[in-house]
Amino acid sequence: MRLIIDNDKYQLYARTDYSLSENTLLNGSASAGATSIEIINASGFATDDYIIIEDIGNERAEIRKITVSGNTLTVDAITFDHKSKTKVSRLQYNQVKFYESDTLLDTVDISPDYFTKTTTDVDIDKTYTMVYYNETSTESSPEGEVLNGWEYNLCSIGDVLQYEDPTILGNKVLDKINIASREIRNMFISQEQEFTDLSQRDIARLREPVALRALYYIFTELIKQEEDVPSNKASIYERLYNAKIKEVTDVINKENDDVRIWGQSRLLR
Repeated sequence: MRLIIDNDKYQLYARTDYSLSENTLLNGSASAGATSIEIINASGFATDDYIIIEDIGNERAEIRKITVSGNTLTVDAITFDHKSKTKVSRLQYNQVKFYESDTLLDTVDISPDYFTKTTTDVDIDKTYTMVYYNETSTESSPEGEVLNGWEYNLCSIGDVLQYEDPTILGNKVLDKINIASREIRNMFISQEQEFTDLSQRDIARLREPVALRALYYIFTELIKQEEDVPSNKASIYERLYNAKIKEVTDVINKENDDVRIWGQSRLLR
């Protein structure tokens, strides 16, 4: 499990999908206000488990604790209408515990979105990790991958969502932001410059090109044939990225005496 730090160094994110296990479908529609739903197969679901109705990230997705009787699940009244054959997934855990070194920072209820987050002042000299937690059974997951405070990403999910709908991006958006952030850092380091030579203003300027590069990687992964929509979008974001990173590095070269990015063509390859 990878916990990722947002670009402004004030938010920690945990992926929601890693807490999912069994999947089934609604056996019939469910109306807003209903306190029981029927699923096709309750194998793997148990009383006091938690479920998410709909796909993660869907605007109608909601989480409920369940009581199981056959294939019928009793829940607190649901908020939305859900069609027959809607996905229902078991949440093994319903909370995330965020840690700074060995100190508990926050316990947050998992949201039916791609990521669950907390706000904190991230210390670059400390480490951060997380565990999933079930407040009913008091069961905890293994500790997630430890992350150094200085490993923050250069752009946020919000920067990427300025361009694309979150349902298109899916759970991999932070992975791609992480790759794009590392690539931009390496551009500067490869020019024999310490990345820390950059001012906070210069780092802030890099948010947009990192977001564009992340989108390029997302759509490159979706490509199926030469003329499909993902192929075209990947090309668009690559062009936008190349233009934006050149603009940003030109400004940094002009304003910052400590940083010189030479070999622009090499950087853009």
